[in-house]
Amino acid sequence: MDIKIAKIWTTALRSGKYKQCSGALNNGAGFCCLGVLTDLYIDETKDGEWSDEGYLLDEVDGYRNYENEELPAKVAKWAGMHATGGEIDGGKWSLAEYNDGRQTSDPRFDNLEKHSFKEIADIIDLHVGAL
Repeated sequence: MDIKIAKIWTTALRSGKYKQCSGALNNGAGFCCLGVLTDLYIDETKDGEWSDEGYLLDEVDGYRNYENEELPAKVAKWAGMHATGGEIDGGKWSLAEYNDGRQTSDPRFDNLEKHSFKEIADIIDLHVGAL
């Protein structure tokens, strides 16, 4: 991941400016950690916008295409990320899972508690090269 963008992202996550939500990039009341990165992309590039449906990716022949569940590929590319889910630890966990938590009774998977934006910023700092 681009170190300069990672620093801007972690600063935004620690700033208190963004309210945290789960299950969506932006639910109208808050953002997930990947939604914060998307918001920074919009601010920096002026490409796309938020609506009730999520991030407006593009409009083709009058059809508006939105994304609100995964980091848009063009945001990941801008940030220099290797994967759009922010996978770390060899793909075992993703930043989206650190944001939302993961509870399962399936013994093949570990449970993961939801992490705060400040904790996620610390994780990004530790794994910036792998993102």
